Amino acid sequence: MSQLPSHQAVHMLSPAPAIQVSIVIVSWNVIAYLQQCLDSIAATIVSISHEVIIVDNLSSDETVAVVTSRYPWVKLIANQENVGFARGNNQGFAVATGEYVLILNPDTIVHEGAIQAMLAVLKSNPAIGIVGPYTVDGTGGSQYTCARRLPTLKEAFFCDALRLCKFPRIGSFFHHWLKSPYDYAVSQEVEAISGSCMMIERALLLEIGGFGEDYIHGGEDIELCYKARQCGRQVYYAATAQLTHFGGRSSHQVSIRTAINARLSQADYFRRNISVRQAAYFILMARYIESPITILIAVFGFLLGKLSLQHANNRLAYARAVYRWNKL
Repeated sequence: MSQLPSHQAVHMLSPAPAIQVSIVIVSWNVIAYLQQCLDSIAATIVSISHEVIIVDNLSSDETVAVVTSRYPWVKLIANQENVGFARGNNQGFAVATGEYVLILNPDTIVHEGAIQAMLAVLKSNPAIGIVGPYTVDGTGGSQYTCARRLPTLKEAFFCDALRLCKFPRIGSFFHHWLKSPYDYAVSQEVEAISGSCMMIERALLLEIGGFGEDYIHGGEDIELCYKARQCGRQVYYAATAQLTHFGGRSSHQVSIRTAINARLSQADYFRRNISVRQAAYFILMARYIESPITILIAVFGFLLGKLSLQHANNRLAYARAVYRWNKL
């Protein structure tokens, strides 16, 4: 077992590739899911030279003890503070030695042949820089984020502010038009994939500089796809690779904070990659359209018996935070 010291700041390194795939997992208080993930890796990646790097963000459960005792082949970075998803991954990237890096969430199960299929895609076409699998949730339903469009103000207006993607009958039209127009049965180039599982050429990852550490919650995976495309490389969806992603097991522990911080991160994406003006438009839509609509839904949902008092209060808390535009 190789336990590495925690780092306050880690610079991107570029040692010569010694193995094919470095798997980097950032974990926080999800030891049961992490064990499932590690067991699935061990069972499905025997034909590929690899290393597994876990970055633990000061979990209060038994993550460090369990990984140390049961998974001696894992390289562990045990942080003394929760540095977040982006910084944690960058710590893992800094010590990775593989030709390719697989960014993987701890609440996932890797299916047979998935890693091999993604690796084959990257090796078959040098134009492809990032690849991701077909992803299902715990019930077997498709997760649209595995093949999606990059964010736009149009999507933010119709789907986030007005919530038309959630309307009966017309919701599927808006979702297909603005969020994910792709056929999940077909392997193809897409605009973006999910950060729950993405394999990237390490040289490209180093060129981009890893994840943007300014993001509060989410957005860093979208930006990685955007920057890869800016470097002239394709983002690819591999229908032949499959992953189960239970989704948000760490973030569900602080759900309201997660939701508002995700909105702040969306604004950061527009500011960092598109323009300050578009970021300002996004904030205006969130504060003056989405927030009032959320309040109306909370009030009338409770009065009509569609929402419990707790759920209504959660929506009101979210609406207040969005209107004030405060990090929680």
